[in-house]
Amino acid sequence: MDTYLKVWKAIPQFRGDAALRSWLCTATRNCALDCLRRRRRDAERLQHDDATDAEATPLLERLPDERAVGADRHAERLDLGSQLAEALRNLSPDHRTTLLLREVDGLSYKEVAAATGVSIGTVMSRLFYAKHRLRKLLQHEEAPS
Repeated sequence: MDTYLKVWKAIPQFRGDAALRSWLCTATRNCALDCLRRRRRDAERLQHDDATDAEATPLLERLPDERAVGADRHAERLDLGSQLAEALRNLSPDHRTTLLLREVDGLSYKEVAAATGVSIGTVMSRLFYAKHRLRKLLQHEEAPS
C-alpha cells in the first residue's frame, strides 16, 4: 500500500526520460528497500526484549507446528538467505542495483539501462562482474573451515 501511495504522489515528478515501467520498478524497489530497513531496525529493537517475551508467551504457542517446515530445513534456508544477503552487501552499489533490477525485478537490459541511467553495454558489464563476484563470495562461504 505504501508503494502505491508513494508512486501516486510522485507521478508529477515523472519526466518521461525512462519507460514508465522502469520508473515504477525503481520506485517499487526503493519502497521495498525502505521496508527492509524498517524491519531490520524493528527487529533490532525487539531483540532486546526477546528474553522477557519468551517467558510471557503461553507454552502452547511456543510448541513447534508439526506441519511446518522442519527446523533443520528452516535453519538451512535462513543460513542460505543470510549468506546471500551478506554477499549482496559486499557488491558495489552499482553492481548490486543492476543485478537486483535484472534478476529479481525481471527488467530487460534496456529497462535496467533506463532505470540506472547507463548504456546497455554498461548494464551487461555490471551484470557479468556482479554475478562473477557473487559466485566467488558464495563459494568462499561454502568452503570448509
